[in-house]
Amino acid sequence: MLPDFANKIKVDYSFCGYFGWTDNNLGLIGETEIPNIYDFISCGANGVINAFAGVQIILDEFNNIENPLSKLFSPIRKK
Repeated sequence: MLPDFANKIKVDYSFCGYFGWTDNNLGLIGETEIPNIYDFISCGANGVINAFAGVQIILDEFNNIENPLSKLFSPIRKK
């Protein structure tokens, strides 16, 4: 990507993002095995769009509001 810097930059660490999907191409959402820690893992090319829904779902969960969208996403773990 930066050929002019090929011999001028020393890379100590690099990261490649994970790419995965679920059966319905929506993310994983829910409380992790650590109490009060929630994850929303978006999948496929729908990351940004799903992120908006994920934030609202988690906020609703914290406020004990049932969000109909939560049923679309796969749970992180079964309750």
